[in-house]
Amino acid sequence: MQWTLGVALLNLFPATARIGFRKSFAYAGEAVDRGYSVLVFPEGKHTEDGRLRPFRTGVGLLANNLRIPILPMRIDGLFEIKKAGKKFAAPGKIQVRIGKPMQFAQKAIPRKSRGALQKAVEDL
Repeated sequence: MQWTLGVALLNLFPATARIGFRKSFAYAGEAVDRGYSVLVFPEGKHTEDGRLRPFRTGVGLLANNLRIPILPMRIDGLFEIKKAGKKFAAPGKIQVRIGKPMQFAQKAIPRKSRGALQKAVEDL
């Protein structure tokens, strides 16, 4: 039910084992094929202390298999505005930093692609 509502109303989709990685990745591929950009939050869940969490390996798989440029981005200030667990965010300032596009070979090791993406985001 959540999958259907998320996709239908907000065009968002979770990439979790519970929902099914294959279904999520297939949907991401179809979206890219239709010309849409796919925004991925590679940490898998919100930070609980404001620090960047380790990226999940799935982002490496996705980066390798989409075969499109990946644009690393970092959003700072959200943790201070919306502490983990709150439903609504208070007004405040955020900063969005955008890195240089990266592309990975389809046969690249997903763990290494994930690491390179995390380093790119950390360096922003």
